Formats: sequence, structure tokens, C-alpha cells
Amino acid sequence: MLQAGREHPVLGTLDLRPALKLALALEGAPMGLIMLQDELTGHLYPALAEGLTTQQCAEFGVHHPGVGPVGLAFSQHRRVTVDVPGEGGDELKRRAASMGFSVLVAVPLGPDDENVLGVLAILHANRRQRRERPHLPMFARFIGAALVGAKRLHEAERNRERAEIRSQSKTQFFVRMSHELRTPLQSILGYLDLLRSGVPEPMPPKDLEFLEKAARSGDMLLAVIDDLITFSRTEVGLVQYHVRRVPVAEAIDAAETVVAPIATSRGVELKAQHDVHEFVLADPVKLRQILINLLTNAVKFTPKGGTVGLSCDGTGKWVSLHISDVGPGIQSEDLPKIFEPFVQLGIPMLDSLGGSGLGLPISREFASAMGGEIEVESDPGHGSTFTLKLRRRSEPRRQLGRTTSTGRQSAARESGGRAAPA
Repeated sequence: MLQAGREHPVLGTLDLRPALKLALALEGAPMGLIMLQDELTGHLYPALAEGLTTQQCAEFGVHHPGVGPVGLAFSQHRRVTVDVPGEGGDELKRRAASMGFSVLVAVPLGPDDENVLGVLAILHANRRQRRERPHLPMFARFIGAALVGAKRLHEAERNRERAEIRSQSKTQFFVRMSHELRTPLQSILGYLDLLRSGVPEPMPPKDLEFLEKAARSGDMLLAVIDDLITFSRTEVGLVQYHVRRVPVAEAIDAAETVVAPIATSRGVELKAQHDVHEFVLADPVKLRQILINLLTNAVKFTPKGGTVGLSCDGTGKWVSLHISDVGPGIQSEDLPKIFEPFVQLGIPMLDSLGGSGLGLPISREFASAMGGEIEVESDPGHGSTFTLKLRRRSEPRRQLGRTTSTGRQSAARESGGRAAPA
């Protein structure tokens, strides 16, 4: 088999060489070509050839739709047979003399008249070999169907690559712009902190009240920007995880320290379970961020005087952390949407505290990357409960005496390559 001319895109996913050889064997012909249409010019050119040299392929050349037997077979969607010495034009006779064929049979390649991608050209050396075989058009339709399938696969892959490039460009834009916004905002918040602390001189109480409001708004905006940066990095797989044995009680305390002032300012009681003796396999920073996101969400949805709860229990190989609120709840049709990026349910209490709509998608991504998951149950009108499930990691037993080399190796294998801390 000789490959001729340029490489057609569909031939990257489809090998037509066996089909062309079989067609020639069925026809009893020594030479043949598969002509495909160029997507830009519309011309038909030799894509694959059998029994021909590179020079002979060049002699057969490019054909135009509607012109000559190859072009007519393509445009009129029918089989065209030409006895070259008696019926062919001057150009075709010249090609036949140079290449050594006397009969040309051209059959359109396509499963139907609407999807013709090229032509199968069979070249007989002499007229005695010419016989009309009814199976050839059907065989050509099979080849055409394979070509159409390969073309669709190629187009789908090309569209996927384009979409991936657009997505990466969008992500890079988010990261770059978020960093550009974060830098001056941090400077503004730094100057506000100086003014609030009495530098260069103490401020009147009324002015301090305005500064406090400005600082709170700046902190909210900074949180949104940080969410954008984190989400963008998760999209392109740039977030690193350092999974180890983490005491759940420490994660609860760290998250409560951040969220408790927010709850107090909104008149919401935060009740967190502290007598927790479970350990989980997690990245401590990511675990803390998940709990902060879920607790902050719960506070946003909870009316003044309500309660947000954080509790923990363990079953089998899993430890579950439950964050519950007494807010308006989530309608069943909205449950699949809440983990999608930038989704806001349009509830006034949530809007009053702002947010990026990325807290839940980020939390779910973090949990999944650490081998866990987040589940949600909601009773409209009575509140919602989000459950973070992570793999349990038992507290290691303290070994008496000197640890042997074998003992250290076993501990390392148990903890995924690191010796478990005492």
C-alpha cells in the first residue's frame, strides 16, 4: 500500500488499506485509489493508493467535482465507468497512457447521497478485465460509512481540544485577574487596619464605625477573590494535597474560631461538638477550609435567633461531620444544582452576606481529592444538613521500647509511605 499526497484528518483514526486491497481483489484490478475531498479547496486528491508508485499517484493528480469520471461520480453520487481509449478525453487518455490502465471505474464513497466524502477509483489494465460487479457500490457505501464515522470522531476530538483550550484560557484569566485584584485590595485593608488602630492618630468613634464597615466589606471581597483563585487552580489540577492523620477536634476548633464571630454578628448560635476523639486521613488546611465553607453557608441561611450545629460520629472506616441549620431548606429540584460553580439560590439572607457561589464546589472537590465525599439532606422550611465523610484513621498505639526497622517500614506502608506519628 502506498500512501499518497497529504494526510487526511480522518485517516488518523481509520486504516482504509485493507478495504482498498479487498476492493481490488473483488474487482480483479491491479491498481486503485481512494480519493478524498479537501476540506478547504473542495478538490478530490489521492489519499491512499495500491499498485501505484508515488510518481503515478502524482500523474493521476487532483480532480474537480463535476469534471471527468471521478468528479462526476462524486457530484452525481453514482458509479461511472469509462473505457479510456474509446470514451476518455485527452487528459484522461494521457494519464492512462502514463500509468498503464485502460478502464476507470469510479464509485462515490458515502453511506448515502448526503454524506459523500470521496471516490473509490478502480483502474483496470485492459478492457478484458472490465466486468460490471453489483457489489462494488455496496462495498463503497460501507467504506463511506466508516469514513463518515471517522470524520465525526475527528470533529468531536477537535471540538473537545478547542473547548479545553478555551477553558484553560479562561482559567488562566481568572487566576491572573484574581491575583491582580487581590494585591491592591490587601494594601487597602492594610491601611484600614492602621487607621482603626489609631495610626497616624486616633479616630472619632463615628469614623471608626465607618472604617469597620469598610473593612468587613473588604474582607468579604477578599474571600470572593480567594475562592476564585482556589477554584481556578482546582480546575487545572494545580492544588496540592498533603494528606496525613488529622485530629478532628483540632479541625473543628480551627473552623469554629473563624466562623463564630460571623455567627455572633448575625445573632446565630453556633454549637460545635468538642468531645471528639476521631482521626481522619486529610489535608488539615483543606479540611479546615471545607468546615469553614459549610459552617459559613449554614450561618448565611439561618435566621436571627437560630442555631447552627456541628457534630461528629464514626461508623466503620468512615468519620462523618454533620453541619446542620434551621434555615429555609433546599427544594428537591435545586439539590443537584448547589454543587455547580457560581450557583446562587437567590435567597435574601444569603444575598445579604454575599459570596462567590464557589464554596460548595470547592469543598466537594477538596473532599473528593482526599478520598471522601459531601452529602446533603434538606427539609424545605425546616433546614438542611451537610455531611462531610472522610476515611477514618485510628490513633496509633504507642510502641514500647525501641522501634525496629521492620516496625518503621510497616508503619510507613500503613500511612501511604510515611512513618505514622506517635
